[in-house]
Amino acid sequence: MRQKDLVDALDHVIARSTLANVEVGREKPSNRLWSAIATHLPDWVEPLRPWYDAAHKLNQDPPFELSGPYEILNATYAYTFRDHRAPEEIVQVRRIRALTDGNDGYGLQLSNNSGSFDLDTESLWGGWIERHSRRVEDGENMHLTRFHFDRTLRRGQVHEFATRAWVSHDEPASTVTVMFTRPTGQVSVTLNFLGPRPTQVWSFGPLLDGQDEPPPGPPERMLTATPNGSYAIRLDGPQLARRYGIAWQW
Repeated sequence: MRQKDLVDALDHVIARSTLANVEVGREKPSNRLWSAIATHLPDWVEPLRPWYDAAHKLNQDPPFELSGPYEILNATYAYTFRDHRAPEEIVQVRRIRALTDGNDGYGLQLSNNSGSFDLDTESLWGGWIERHSRRVEDGENMHLTRFHFDRTLRRGQVHEFATRAWVSHDEPASTVTVMFTRPTGQVSVTLNFLGPRPTQVWSFGPLLDGQDEPPPGPPERMLTATPNGSYAIRLDGPQLARRYGIAWQW
């Protein structure tokens, strides 16, 4: 089968580029891909199981490094809600500038306070996912993704990459926050409510880590939806180690 044929047979649960990365060993086969194989090509399960199990065994990965030696020129987040009151899909885009020579990867973190929060992440462009792990510490569910670039950067070079994560839980959410540990130019956060819509939406920040999100605030903090049900904020030069975000009520 050609890669396109297999993607079609699996009902397009992954992109062709992701399949190509899995074939040559740059990415591990995700749970989403494995589930699609079991559903659409069940005869493939037993022959492929040894390779799937081997790819998911714990290995001696180096310590995870959040971000890296970069200046973040632009960071974009898009959360899409469809049939439920929890996001189904999360897209992240980064445009970064290397501060040193020899950089070839970036560390991303997505966190949630729900014990059922799980992600199936794939690359969209700019490289591939080298590894993905899940940690639970002090009630916080952290997903750590090491993204490997499709080229090695020299100091001053600019690179853009993107990931898409599918969320496999249905627990109603009411806030989305971002926080940066590296100098950052512009940040965009967009929430797309394609199904149920919230009654109120507002922005907040900067907040100290651990500080509670505020209730609906002054009129200038309230957000208005676009005709298709999207809300967005844009930040210019956010303060480091401070939380910003969007909150809403159903």
